[in-house]
Amino acid sequence: MTVNVDTMNDLALNRQLCFPLYAASNLIARRYRAVLGPLGLTYPQYLVMLVLWESSPQSVGGLGEKLHLDSGTLTPLVKRLVAAGFVSRGRSRRSTRSGLADRKGTRAPDVGRQHPAIPRERDGDHPR
Repeated sequence: MTVNVDTMNDLALNRQLCFPLYAASNLIARRYRAVLGPLGLTYPQYLVMLVLWESSPQSVGGLGEKLHLDSGTLTPLVKRLVAAGFVSRGRSRRSTRSGLADRKGTRAPDVGRQHPAIPRERDGDHPR
């Protein structure tokens, strides 16, 4: 089997739209890791906390919709947040499904003010 030269050129890394997006995503995650690590959070956990600080309680399904993640990804992430004491799980009064609530007394850290590497759209965008 021979491979066409044009096909090989089309497969060159610098011709792939997905690679710059992947590289940018990794860069952003590394910038956040430097700030979130000392807080005991990973970037995906931080995204869950942002949703909960904005509107709590949330079901795993609701979190998944907002973060574009499936429950297979979110469930272990949420379990680690519960084990670390960031969130508590409870039952919704309206359904038998588990809901999530941010832990009483847990406040959103003003990460943007703690570290200039965390981008913000404008002052005050991060919850307090």
